[in-house]
Amino acid sequence: MERLPLSPSPALSGPASSYLPPPPACRPVRLLLVLLRFALSCGVLGFAAAGAVAQPLPRTPEALKTVAARLHAAGFFNAAAHDDVRRQITAGRIDSRADLLSEAARALTPTGPSPGWLPTAEPDPAAIESGAFLDALLPNPDTLRASVGRLATTGAVSDRTHRRLVAFVDEVEAYADTLRTVLAQGGGISVYPGAHLPATLLHEIELLQLAATLTETEERMDPARAAPFLDALVAADVLRPEERARLSAALEAGTVAEPADVLRYTARARRIDLRALPDDDTALTAALLDALTTLLRESGVARVAGGPVAVAVEQRVERWVPDEPDTLRTAVLSATLDGQRYETAVFGGYEGSPLGAERGVPDTGYRRALADGVRTLLNRALRDGGSPYRLSTYVPEHTDLSPYAPRDTVVFALALTRAQAALLFNRDGRPAGAPLNPFFSYAHFEPLDAPTEPTFTTTRVRAVVERLRALGVLDGIPPDTLAGRLRVLERRYVAHPHGILDALGLVLRLDWEMSDATAPYRALLESLAALSRGAFRPESIEDGYDYDAERVPVAFTLGGQRYSATMEVQGDWYDPAVFDLIERAMTEAGVEGRFLYLSPGYDTALVFLTEPQRQALEADGLLFTLPDPD
Repeated sequence: MERLPLSPSPALSGPASSYLPPPPACRPVRLLLVLLRFALSCGVLGFAAAGAVAQPLPRTPEALKTVAARLHAAGFFNAAAHDDVRRQITAGRIDSRADLLSEAARALTPTGPSPGWLPTAEPDPAAIESGAFLDALLPNPDTLRASVGRLATTGAVSDRTHRRLVAFVDEVEAYADTLRTVLAQGGGISVYPGAHLPATLLHEIELLQLAATLTETEERMDPARAAPFLDALVAADVLRPEERARLSAALEAGTVAEPADVLRYTARARRIDLRALPDDDTALTAALLDALTTLLRESGVARVAGGPVAVAVEQRVERWVPDEPDTLRTAVLSATLDGQRYETAVFGGYEGSPLGAERGVPDTGYRRALADGVRTLLNRALRDGGSPYRLSTYVPEHTDLSPYAPRDTVVFALALTRAQAALLFNRDGRPAGAPLNPFFSYAHFEPLDAPTEPTFTTTRVRAVVERLRALGVLDGIPPDTLAGRLRVLERRYVAHPHGILDALGLVLRLDWEMSDATAPYRALLESLAALSRGAFRPESIEDGYDYDAERVPVAFTLGGQRYSATMEVQGDWYDPAVFDLIERAMTEAGVEGRFLYLSPGYDTALVFLTEPQRQALEADGLLFTLPDPD
């Protein structure tokens, strides 16, 4: 791997193209009503593209009180809610138009079922077939349009958001018409029992929530609010001065359409449209590798020599949910980078909507998994080459709101150091007093979260395996099983020493909440026996667990001696006293080795080691144990 001097910023790509497939041909689709209600509840119905983002209205307390008064006059706040909002503005708890719109949605939301709600029982099938119940579930578009019009008079929303709300109502009406057509053609729908808000009120609340979401996104683009953070990015070498100048000008002009688009202005990021990639797995992976190695080269981070890639789908499982298949895949990616062969395994399942699948929309969930796999391969090569940089990925918030479009269609890849990533994504390790990112705050860069990550090169991981072998930690594992676990380890990105133990099957992740409610203590004892690699061998296990009892018997034989105790029933939670019983039995039976806790709390990780093994691994910095939990 060759390190490069900084190179000129690559040309910025243009604005993201919209993706809104044409309406489907009307035909029977079971669960279409459920899909519509889900889409509305998430605010994910599509809208047409609008013009440039309008500059936010003033955010001073007096200006917000004026907007609140207009919302009150337009009927979105009653007198009590209006008084409460004014007090919150004065106290500084409400400081934006988005906050006001969220409060308006909350003020309209009933606190519980009332006589005005629709029945909780499942509707009569005849009512569904006739469309009468459908009329009760669907809103009156004219009423919603009137609500949008009233909202436009308040100054709470920009022109751009207003146009989106108008389009939202148009799509509500269009999909309602589609549902009625489905019924007319004999299609089936599913309506689940449960209390429902009257349709028009429900959708007016959804309208305000969508307005709040869109407005909050606009307010994040405030140039004055962003300036300190942009200065910090320049100081951290994430953004070059000339890039910052272009970005600031675009924010002032209102031409940055979405928060994630700020990443288009840095050479450290590359936007990848997952829908534009080849369909063939190997060609797709090769295209991703080319895009990411180009990013590393053009951003001045490193030159990684990429060789041929291969993708093998190890598993394809059809998991059926009502009327809809779900394909789950595990793919093994391999590539030669800087002369060394790397492998990793990724899991991908279908994440697009079922209707999107019918229209041939690409499976972007699987493609995103492959992108993360390529990122992992390159990060291993970067680490092995001594680079402080790693590739991170950021998936923008879902702004493609058509229910036919899959989520996560775009990924931004970024080449950053650990400190730069912490600054950009508001994570631990940020400089003291550094301003927060006003645009977004989450990315997938888990390897950089572990301070030990840089040390676990491929060479060191293999050396740790040999150390474990020399200490006898791998004794008792059948050769074929050990070979399989070593393959798993070769495919993992190790950021912490416990990751090596975990990949080799030396860690038991114990959830104190029982996963097997029929014989939970038997399952626990058998799992611990497997973890001990033959040292702890309980026999004739008795598990008297009964959810309705107060105490239950647990017993087993170890070394020819019978051990038993009664466990307190705490619902579906283990009684920690079972470990007292196990500890006593192991001590009396002379078992060499103990179960050690790697992490406290709800999800406990256990290992089994002899005392010399524990001392040696702790001295090597490969084991971090904790006292037994109380």
